[in-house]
Amino acid sequence: TTLFRSGMTKIKVALVFGGRGGEHEVSVRSAASIYKALDKNKYDVTLLGVDKIGRWQIVTPKWLPAYNEMQLLNQGDALSPTDLLGE
Repeated sequence: TTLFRSGMTKIKVALVFGGRGGEHEVSVRSAASIYKALDKNKYDVTLLGVDKIGRWQIVTPKWLPAYNEMQLLNQGDALSPTDLLGE
């Protein structure tokens, strides 16, 4: 566990972006901006991308800017929301 300020643990945040709708690209750009602005010393951020056909994937920060242009299944298996929630 990473600590910040007087022994507090990082807050876990899931940043979900993308999707099957027409605003997919806007969502990806917004997520990149939000990710950049988050204090990584305070937040433990997990990036969850939803591609244009609805597949959920955990995305590493280096792939976020290219998410619109590429299929990321070679980075890992596609996930369902229930996989992520452990149900």
